[in-house]
Amino acid sequence: MRQRTEIVPNGQLIERLRILAGLNKLQVAEAAGIPHSSVIRAERGQSVSAKTAAGICEALGKEFDELFSIHRPGGTDNPPAEKGA
Repeated sequence: MRQRTEIVPNGQLIERLRILAGLNKLQVAEAAGIPHSSVIRAERGQSVSAKTAAGICEALGKEFDELFSIHRPGGTDNPPAEKGA
């Protein structure tokens, strides 16, 4: 079976930031332009799509690297960004 790259959310942090912002899951979903179920998945720490990750970042006013990590097959998770890239 072929493994795939996954976008994995920091579910506890996303939930905390949402609550501190005074938002419920439906409000985050609407602001992000994603289904309510996608916010639930993210807060559970389950892998999400790039669209979901981008929407949640925008809705919560955070950068991708603050809320999500990328897990690649073979254990090469979130390699450091190249200087000058």
